[in-house]
Amino acid sequence: MELNEYKVMYDLERQHAWFRAKRELMIDVFHRFGHDGVNILDIGCGTGVIADYFSRRNNVVGLDVSAEALKFARLRNPSLRWVKGDAQQVRFAANSFDWVFASDVIEHVADDVKALRSMHKVLKKNGKVLITVPALMWLWGKDDDLLHHYRRYTRKQLRAVLERAGFRVVFLNYWNLLMLPAAMVYKRVNKDQSVVALHPWVNRLMHTVLRADTKLVQVLPLPLGVSLVAVAMKM
Repeated sequence: MELNEYKVMYDLERQHAWFRAKRELMIDVFHRFGHDGVNILDIGCGTGVIADYFSRRNNVVGLDVSAEALKFARLRNPSLRWVKGDAQQVRFAANSFDWVFASDVIEHVADDVKALRSMHKVLKKNGKVLITVPALMWLWGKDDDLLHHYRRYTRKQLRAVLERAGFRVVFLNYWNLLMLPAAMVYKRVNKDQSVVALHPWVNRLMHTVLRADTKLVQVLPLPLGVSLVAVAMKM
């Protein structure tokens, strides 16, 4: 990721509709398949907004390959444990965590299966990974270049790499179908950065639509979406 993107994310993540809705998606899915009071490793924690939220009721460690990202994460929550490390070589003891979060992470690494196997190793038996990734290569845009993505996924591809890493998939669906037309337009016109500030009423509208999508994804299999969300278990 370009270094200036971390400052943009730090400034916008709390209230920007996209980040807020994705965070709420993770909260909903986590509580559907788990409970608070557990050990969580947030891999690719970025500027720390997700780790910070979950640390209120759980023991959370944030890990990121970027020292710049961790600088902002420490500003957000100085009391949390922030660790510099590579998703493809997670250096924690085996069977250490109940959950691993990887929110928009494995598309950034050359070997996604290696990264998932590394997550599998540090999970306890029956531990779970909660993962989001960008979907559909035909949605590739300038923002993917700025964020240093290697790929976007189909549902079939994400299931395949999770299973190759030793996981059993318990939930997998597209997310953000309702905003797909707007995302297609945005990707054609945006040439400068991955995320931009929104006018307050646009931000409210976008959040309302994304929140509806979050409810939809939990009850219906969706055919398309800007992202994918999955929960997979270590057997």
